[in-house]
Amino acid sequence: MGVRLQENGVSSFTRGQTALLGGIFLLALAVRIAFVWTHPSTLDFPDERSYNGVALNFMDGRGFILSDRLQVHRTPGYPLLLSAVYAMAGRENFLAVGLVQAIAGALTVLVAAWLALRLFSPAAGLFAAAVAAIYPFDVYLTPLILTETVFTLLLTALALSWVQWVRPDCAGKKWRAALAGFLSGVTIMVKPSILPLVGLVAIAAALCMRPRKTAVVSAVIMLFFTGAFLVPWAARNYRLTGHPVLTTLWTGKSLYEAVGPQADGGPAMDKIKLAEPYLNEYDFNEYYLQKSREEMRSDPARMLRLAGAKFLRFWNIFPNSPQYRTGLFKAASAAFMLPLLILGVAGVFRNRGSLGILWPVLAPLVFFTLLHMVFVGSVRYRAPVMPCVMALAAGSLWPRKGKS
Repeated sequence: MGVRLQENGVSSFTRGQTALLGGIFLLALAVRIAFVWTHPSTLDFPDERSYNGVALNFMDGRGFILSDRLQVHRTPGYPLLLSAVYAMAGRENFLAVGLVQAIAGALTVLVAAWLALRLFSPAAGLFAAAVAAIYPFDVYLTPLILTETVFTLLLTALALSWVQWVRPDCAGKKWRAALAGFLSGVTIMVKPSILPLVGLVAIAAALCMRPRKTAVVSAVIMLFFTGAFLVPWAARNYRLTGHPVLTTLWTGKSLYEAVGPQADGGPAMDKIKLAEPYLNEYDFNEYYLQKSREEMRSDPARMLRLAGAKFLRFWNIFPNSPQYRTGLFKAASAAFMLPLLILGVAGVFRNRGSLGILWPVLAPLVFFTLLHMVFVGSVRYRAPVMPCVMALAAGSLWPRKGKS
């Protein structure tokens, strides 16, 4: 079956390729459902208990709070999803959450395929989908009561919307900007750490796109739709705390976990020895921010060493957790990750003449790498950017034609 052509080649999948993509989607779904069914969450991670607690409080009419003291601890996106699943399938039905996330994980495969298609070609899209379908870390995270699976889907969709927005051959810039803004707002409500990236992308788009007037207007539109989610949440936070808080009040302790005397680059919340004064939530966050700044100023050389350790943890081809650093797990992880990372770097190099199109995909990789060179580094925090790596890896095998 023929397809319409455009500047970079084929614009969409053929009927046969669509059928193959459907098969890859079903494989991804089956793998995730099987893992969820055999490994439902038991709330082993502290973050799981936190998200679950906020969801239960919301169901009980107390709002999106973890406790009377921690009322701005989590943004509402993921707890809202949990509460919706619990309302339909039963309170604390972790298996049901895992099954919903299995669908989200499989949908990520489709979005990754379309991302690679828009950047490169249908063959690249199928390659990215096939890799995403069996990416072991995504499968492992699927049953857990954590944001990573949902955030991966949203971030991949957001990167795709940014690519579609900045492409010079795509019409309807304002509508595309509105979609990007809507997705940005939803994504921030699930994972607030992405907020600075959204602002940076809006600025970069305004500077890079042509004509300049259209670029600036569409960037403002994107930020407007993003703000439609942020403003109500910030207003709620101001009412509770008396201070302007766009997202949450857990940044301070998270930063101290990453830079305090106990820090080694990995999770260390349980190793913090700092005496905690009993303060309100806002002052508690400020207290830890101040202690973090003191640590960073006192020994800049140590901060650089920690940044290096966090970088290595973030991009480690092996699992970081000691229980998974056995020969079999290490070999399987390296066999998957090493070629993928090499192909990803090669994809950037081979398509370096098209950075005007690729930068919305590179931006999340650079941003989250730098973010987790400051905060804790972990393979878990790398998972959401991996579909971008997969798309770039596909570009090493099927590069763009011409420059953009």
